[in-house]
Amino acid sequence: MTLPTEAAHQAAVKEFRTLATDEAANRARLLVLRDALHAFEAANGYNPGPPTTVVGRRQVEMFKRRLSKRVSETCQNAKKRRP
Repeated sequence: MTLPTEAAHQAAVKEFRTLATDEAANRARLLVLRDALHAFEAANGYNPGPPTTVVGRRQVEMFKRRLSKRVSETCQNAKKRRP
């Protein structure tokens, strides 16, 4: 499935949101829509690049640090639980 226009993209987003209310029953269609939406958005510049402001870069760096800390804590806890 391809989305040739912005109108088709908007219709696909609306359909995706409607179908997402019952994810289990509509899984196959949701996956098709997801892939089409991602492809359209990537091709048309919807995906933002990295932050360019100092504040934005700092927020990303702090998020990476928190994530890294959680990962290392999780690994340490897993090692402690091993017999």
